[in-house]
Formats: sequence, structure tokens, C-alpha cells
Amino acid sequence: MPDARLTGRAWASKLPAIIDHNGGRVLLRDVTATGYGRALGDVGTPDFAAAYRIQGADKPGSGGPDIAEHSSQEAVRLLPAPARSLCLAVKETPDTTWEDPKSWANVDDFGADPTGQ
Repeated sequence: MPDARLTGRAWASKLPAIIDHNGGRVLLRDVTATGYGRALGDVGTPDFAAAYRIQGADKPGSGGPDIAEHSSQEAVRLLPAPARSLCLAVKETPDTTWEDPKSWANVDDFGADPTGQ
């Protein structure tokens, strides 16, 4: 089952569901897009609209409708390994209990210089 299901309607059939442009950083895994022209428009230009002009899934910067994994940046590896993620499960953000802010410490009270000098 995909981690993300993106569903487009009407005019979305001519557009990418996700646009990454101008050297943005994105990691996509298990994405399915229906109703869109493609799942991904990835262009290395400040021209956001360039992603709309990509036609066909065989063009550079185009992906989908299913994306098993896509990274806009090369994976960093310490040892020789495949250039992909480890496909670890993404856990929900845990709930945080906040203490009363009156009990918080202020670093200025301990000699910090708020001017940075």
C-alpha cells in the first residue's frame, strides 16, 4: 500500500501532482497519483511553470503515476551501498507535555549576551 495517494480531478490531468523546482530537496517514497498528468515534475530552474510544460512520463524531470522512491539529492553513504533510503517506517510525532513557561530558564539570567557580542 502506498504511503501517499494523491488524487486529482478535471484540469489536474494536465499537471504534475508534486513540483520540485530550483534545486529543492525532496524525498518521495511509495507515492501513487491518479488523475494527474504525472506524479512528479522535477525541474532545476527558478521557473516554476517549467514543470507544467513537461509532457510525457519519459521526459527528464517527470515521474509517475507511481513512484517507488525519488530523491532530488544524491544519497550520502559512508560505505558502498545502494543509493536509496533504508525504507524505514515513518513514525508519528510523539505528544509533548509542556511545563509551565514560568519554570523555564532564561539564558540571559546566566550571563548570555543577547546582542551576540
